[in-house]
Amino acid sequence: MRNGTIFERGHLYTGGEWVAPLDGGRIDVVNPATEAVIGHAPLASVADVDRAVAAARDAFEHGPWPHIAPETRADVLVAMAEYLRERARPLAELNIDEAGVPITFAHARELGPVAVFGYFEEVTRAFPWREVRQGALAPALVVREPVGVIGAVVPFNGPIMSAAAKLAPALASGCPIVFKPAPRRRSMRSCSRRRPRRRGSRPASSTSSPAEPTWARRWSHTTVSTGSSSPGAPRRVAPSRRRAQARSSG
Repeated sequence: MRNGTIFERGHLYTGGEWVAPLDGGRIDVVNPATEAVIGHAPLASVADVDRAVAAARDAFEHGPWPHIAPETRADVLVAMAEYLRERARPLAELNIDEAGVPITFAHARELGPVAVFGYFEEVTRAFPWREVRQGALAPALVVREPVGVIGAVVPFNGPIMSAAAKLAPALASGCPIVFKPAPRRRSMRSCSRRRPRRRGSRPASSTSSPAEPTWARRWSHTTVSTGSSSPGAPRRVAPSRRRAQARSSG
């Protein structure tokens, strides 16, 4: 609460829309320094979680986000970084109220989420989503694709920074995400979800070689088609076999 203003958040972000909780639940957001109620946030029920998962799965199977070009996904990450940059100081002040962190700490870290989205924007543009490797018998085409719906749970401390560390790599990989914030830190997550969207590229509410970053191993799977198999019939390589294949084809 700043200047006597109570932060009110009454809706959940599901399937690209703000929707009311099915059970109408609400929780108090308490300032740990003063123990005063500074706002209210929606409380999701099991039915709300099921609805979010169904929306994210539908977005993965039928929506545009997993199939758009990595460059377009990178553009969305840029837009999100700029959105957070413009609101960095108000979000830092909200972090003080919600998490009770010192002012100097909050201000020193206020551009951290911007840096996270900026990093994954650069990686998304440079990462080899399609790569031709020379195998032992024939060239192999390696295609890295979104693995599916991501479930992300973050702690109460560093709410926006923790959210950025989950949201940015998932969206960069083309994966819709179901995101669960800490119950008492939801005001900041609600602010972060008011993000700009590109027309036709809405993310849902929302195997590797040694050179691949960790986020790519977790949130993408690899399909490999070789000259020894029939054209147009790539085979999926299990994670446990990818490192061995990467060594043998290197």
